[in-house]
Amino acid sequence: MLCADTMRYSKTIIAFFFLASCRNRESIKIENQLPDNSKIVTIKLLDSLGNITCLIPNRYDTSFYWTNWGDCGKPCTKEEYRFQLKSFPIAKKSGWFWKGKPKDSIDQFTIVHSGYFPFHETNDTTAKIISMLAKHREQYLLVEELEPKITTDFIEKINDLYFYIIVIDLFDSTKAQYSKKVFGGTLIRGNDVEFQYELLTNKTDSTCNNFIENSRKLLRTIKISNRI
Repeated sequence: MLCADTMRYSKTIIAFFFLASCRNRESIKIENQLPDNSKIVTIKLLDSLGNITCLIPNRYDTSFYWTNWGDCGKPCTKEEYRFQLKSFPIAKKSGWFWKGKPKDSIDQFTIVHSGYFPFHETNDTTAKIISMLAKHREQYLLVEELEPKITTDFIEKINDLYFYIIVIDLFDSTKAQYSKKVFGGTLIRGNDVEFQYELLTNKTDSTCNNFIENSRKLLRTIKISNRI
């Protein structure tokens, strides 16, 4: 059972999350041309991790937040914030209650970070990002069981922060299904914060054809502020 303070905080953050702002796109400056049909949103992360401002596709017309309770106690708990199409099923992954991802259609953007905050005051270096990249590569190859595995991965500096980026672009000929994913992550005071763009579809439309390129452009709009 949640304590009263936790319930009040949950209501506050959910309210903030669903009131994501749609300010002028010109307030975000990046080198690449911005994807068409996108909007600015702001998400307040838990505790003092800060605020995330970024662009997301206009087609994402619903959003929600939940705690993914891990099966190894507090260190495994994840906080997840998601934007997606309202017409798609809402699947909230949990270590205790999880029936798997939808197997037919996925089109979503998710921010994930630990529910346990071991804050560090040291600078987040490129060496740490490289270590995170290696860890997440191993995780995705193990959990996703992907063939032919990861398409590409690299380190990129985005708005003064280093990000690891993992790209997966697959086609399953037996299901006639495309699986496209762009995962980007960075460190905020020693805490791993990941941004996940995911598409699963059998349609060869513009969304599918441009998903990887547009997701990488959207990732480059991410700005993190109010880090205490």
